[in-house]
Amino acid sequence: MYQEQLSSAKPGFILIMIDQSASMSDKYTNLNKAEFAAKAVNRVIGEIITACSSGNEIKDRCFVAAVGYGASINVLFLHKASELAKNPDTTTLKRKVSDGAGGLVEVDEVMRVFVKPTASNGT
Repeated sequence: MYQEQLSSAKPGFILIMIDQSASMSDKYTNLNKAEFAAKAVNRVIGEIITACSSGNEIKDRCFVAAVGYGASINVLFLHKASELAKNPDTTTLKRKVSDGAGGLVEVDEVMRVFVKPTASNGT
């Protein structure tokens, strides 16, 4: 298996492909598939930024691209980690976390938005 440590000197490339066809309007849990996919992708990109962080600095250890596909193909973005970290678009979500006593408590989570839910046209 090929393994390479990502670094600023040897950055990687992460390609995220997102189905944006009409079938993504189908229900999945309490969201539709498009909302669920966008939420997952936004969390992953947030984790990538965190992994590229060193103190207050965001190191460009990788490039990230997102491509939406359905009736057509749309390149949503292609950016270095440091450029993604500058994204000011956020949303607040409710998240259940452990209360430390075996139960769950609902808290607000601020999440950056890189991808918005889309479901249209054919595949």
